[in-house]
Amino acid sequence: MNVLHLINHAGSGGSEKYVEMLVEGFSGGETYFAYNEDGPLHEKMVAKGVNSVKISMRSPFDFSAARKVAKFCKNHKIDIIHTHFIREAYVAILSKLFGSGAKVAYTYHILEKLGFAQKTVNLLVMRFCNAVIAVCKVGMISLVENKISAKKISVIYNGAPQVIKADSNFRAEFGISEDEFVFVTVTRFSPEKGVDFLLRSVEKLSSSSCKVVLVGSGELFEEMQQFAYRNNLQNVIFAGRRADVNAILQESNCFVNSSQTEALSFAIVEALSHGLPVVATKAGGNVEIVNEKTKCGIAVDYGDEEAMAHAMQRMMQDENFYNDCSDNAIKLVSETFNSEKMLKETFKIYKKITN
Repeated sequence: MNVLHLINHAGSGGSEKYVEMLVEGFSGGETYFAYNEDGPLHEKMVAKGVNSVKISMRSPFDFSAARKVAKFCKNHKIDIIHTHFIREAYVAILSKLFGSGAKVAYTYHILEKLGFAQKTVNLLVMRFCNAVIAVCKVGMISLVENKISAKKISVIYNGAPQVIKADSNFRAEFGISEDEFVFVTVTRFSPEKGVDFLLRSVEKLSSSSCKVVLVGSGELFEEMQQFAYRNNLQNVIFAGRRADVNAILQESNCFVNSSQTEALSFAIVEALSHGLPVVATKAGGNVEIVNEKTKCGIAVDYGDEEAMAHAMQRMMQDENFYNDCSDNAIKLVSETFNSEKMLKETFKIYKKITN
């Protein structure tokens, strides 16, 4: 079985890590990679020796891209095109018109509210998609609302990548002492990720004896830096885009997710695998991770700065609660957000749609 992963932007976010895990874990044939916009994921695929091709995808109805995808599929005998956003899903489906001969799987990584016209197009086009994967239960509900047949949808939670202990000078690099409590978030600096909400919450902390490390980049990066400067948030560190996220999580104490909208945060799952308790908003799939049953952290309403600050304060001050959350984080990854489980269930879908 040959699988082509098709993605528009070969960046460094959660969906890209998801692709990387699927490529590394697949042993039932050959994997291939096609992308539009250059980025770290393409570099990783090349380093792994994965046959890669750049295909311009200007829109979901780019017939030129569909022809190129079909040609690549025929030349390499591709059985499945696994797509990761709606643009690529449409292009892959259109490639069937040009004889790709491949089945199409689509993973729904982000929650989207579509208008009537888009839902109508989904109703017409996505009937030709062979399988749809939702990374959380809320994602499945959203897909059905967007006029995708529930019969095609499987819920498969993201799995945490393997934790590899790494030498780290992260604390020394940023002048953080060994006894300081470190909150960390790995995020994109865009409006829906709520970095401004997090910073306003940090203002309300009754104690500043901690560091808040923001890892990532994006359109609002400089604006958020200026906000922190204007409000004298000296305990906030803007680390930028980093290649050593694993080491940073290893050196941190608690993970924070401040998103306004979220499907199922790959970053939260990765943090849990390091035993980090989580403070997160009740956005989308976050509540399927952080809740009264899992007891791995605290969930707060988006925009409630007092609640976010109080939750962060409790993580610093209530040692027993913190330790229980840490233990439960490891347990949750083992039982639910397990990479082997994710890979097994995904590859089972591959077999189902090709038989």
